[in-house]
Amino acid sequence: MECAAAQATFLESMFQVYQSRSESRAIWSEWLRSRHGGRISWELRFDKSMTENEKLVFFEDLRKLKTSMPIAYVLGEIIWADIKWKVDERALIPRPETEELLQAVLREVNPSDRIVDACTGSGCIAIATKLKVPSTHLIAFDLSSDALGLAEENADSKNVQIDWYKSNLLEPIPDWVSSGGDDIWVSNPPYIPVSEILDKSLGFEPDMALYVSDDNPIIYYQKIIKWSLKGLKKGGFLFLEVHYDFCFKIKIHLENQNKWSEIKIIDDDCGKHRFIKAVRE
Repeated sequence: MECAAAQATFLESMFQVYQSRSESRAIWSEWLRSRHGGRISWELRFDKSMTENEKLVFFEDLRKLKTSMPIAYVLGEIIWADIKWKVDERALIPRPETEELLQAVLREVNPSDRIVDACTGSGCIAIATKLKVPSTHLIAFDLSSDALGLAEENADSKNVQIDWYKSNLLEPIPDWVSSGGDDIWVSNPPYIPVSEILDKSLGFEPDMALYVSDDNPIIYYQKIIKWSLKGLKKGGFLFLEVHYDFCFKIKIHLENQNKWSEIKIIDDDCGKHRFIKAVRE
């Protein structure tokens, strides 16, 4: 099979799945980056045949992709915040919006800060923060033992030290949460109501990392706010990634506590209400 024929087969197969030429090309570009070092190296051998091993990998990857499996899971990796991460079905795939959350946090980080990442998932926020500002003290927790295992693997591969905890936000605040010793709390908790399940590819990601009950879709924010009230020192920052339909409800919840100031809703790069920033009084 020549490389040119493989490319045509790939793109047409992805179009059948996603009905989008741009999405198909984006998936193809990511596959090329990971499997063949990028577009240029591929085009240099465009009229040549793939090796037997390359064909085996190609058709196995294509088989998985045709089931709507996300390209990051097929490849087992993703580039996020200019860093390569191991990803698999133990945790949510890091999103571009969450990179914007990371940048918002980094703008407020001081070298000696103690930072807590709630619902850490793959550990990308905590680890990236530690890589960018090595002198910080990072604590991260999650309900999922599987996600924490992946996060630790990511940290170990980058020689980064993080304090990991398995904790459930719906249970009492654990002893490891400091009493006013933290400078920043950041979280991207589950926020998609179950009634909004539409994207087939989301079916490969862990439900507990994505979905929340329609009965109280801001329950995890309420708990994170409660825990961070104990952990944050006065003047400490809270950063949340939120569902745009619930941002004002979460903002009102913060305002009603009379323990937060400078409460702001921040739009993402697509113009949607995506983040909340608040300062502990």
